Amino acid sequence: EKFVLGRHSLQTAAALFELAVGGSKLDALLVTSEMRAYEIKTERDELSRLVTQLVSYRKAFRKIWVFTCDKHASSAARILPSATGIVVLGKRYRMQTLREAVSDSNELCCKTMLALLRRRELLTFLQTHHQTTDIPNTHVLTAAVRYAERLNPEDVNDFVGKQLRARGLSNTSLARQLPRSLGAAALALALTDAQSSRLITHLQMPLSEAIN
Repeated sequence: EKFVLGRHSLQTAAALFELAVGGSKLDALLVTSEMRAYEIKTERDELSRLVTQLVSYRKAFRKIWVFTCDKHASSAARILPSATGIVVLGKRYRMQTLREAVSDSNELCCKTMLALLRRRELLTFLQTHHQTTDIPNTHVLTAAVRYAERLNPEDVNDFVGKQLRARGLSNTSLARQLPRSLGAAALALALTDAQSSRLITHLQMPLSEAIN
């Protein structure tokens, strides 16, 4: 909520959650003019898999942050690459930036980046580069990767970011109509228009009517 609604506008920022990246699952991705990946480690989490997770994330994103707590702050600073940003959520829910994330494109991988896209988005990539889209569904990703390997990985990264931002912004209409406390969570939902309408209607009802 603080990052998505506090620092950015729902007109320009999109958020996606629980995104499969390589063999890992990223907690949150914030997309504005760039992609910023956030891995969250709470007091109940261990840091043992963190380095391995970051190996996957560096193949898809230029800026990576670890969002953690006081308990893990010193350990995170010690084991994480210097380009990885660190934000600590302390007492009274105040965020402290221990280290800024540094943009790093050296390990970007076209296959990992394009695997974040859906079939329709992959076809848009091929069409953008005047490539054939008459391809069986099971071969679309392979065809996109084959062509992407001729391009600058940063250009592929920019394209993927634009597609993910457009996808994420599709949920902002619902988020704008909900209380602020639910706005960020709404961005993670995949509801149809009818489901969104029912949710808003129920939230506007008196509690006694909504329960019945």
